[in-house]
Amino acid sequence: MPVSDGWRVDRDIACPTCEYNLRGLLGPVLNCPECGQRVDVIELATRRWDKPWYRAPGYNFISLPAAWVLLSLVLLFCSGAFVAAQARPVSVMGSALLITIVTWMVALLGWVGLLSLAYIRFGRDFAAVGFALLAHLALGGYLAGIGLIVSGAIAVFLGIHESDVVPLMLGACMMAGGVGLMVAGRFAERAAAKYCIRKWMKKGAGG
Repeated sequence: MPVSDGWRVDRDIACPTCEYNLRGLLGPVLNCPECGQRVDVIELATRRWDKPWYRAPGYNFISLPAAWVLLSLVLLFCSGAFVAAQARPVSVMGSALLITIVTWMVALLGWVGLLSLAYIRFGRDFAAVGFALLAHLALGGYLAGIGLIVSGAIAVFLGIHESDVVPLMLGACMMAGGVGLMVAGRFAERAAAKYCIRKWMKKGAGG
């Protein structure tokens, strides 16, 4: 027998066999009243997601820790550059060290806080922390992949211009590695987004 788990399908979900609208029926796993097909509503909604993965309900929230890491690295670089440009030579090391320590402490506390909020927001589910960390891999894969592809393209251009096979081979390897990292980032993004969609369907985290 289908199990309701105390919730109702409140979105338009069509039966994969007869296209009957399952909206209003009880349970994440149910039998279609039109054709009798057993339907896992959550899995069906996840499989039929046709929008960009980053637009999955709740994905922006679960990716906040990764965005915070990126912002923290930028702020750390900017603060270090500012101190090096403004401070007197004698006090550069001390000021830079102090600002670096404070920046890293703020960054760490903010990162842990955002991971904790993800845990709470997604129904006190430790899996949310894991998928938030996976979003780090998605963002890192995209950024590193773009960097490698651009650097590899420059190396290939220089190799062609100078008729040197070494930059050509190095550039080709860098571009292949960049593509691989972007594909890995894509898989990580999709896995985290599917988790968000499942939690959205279960009403564990909301949209």
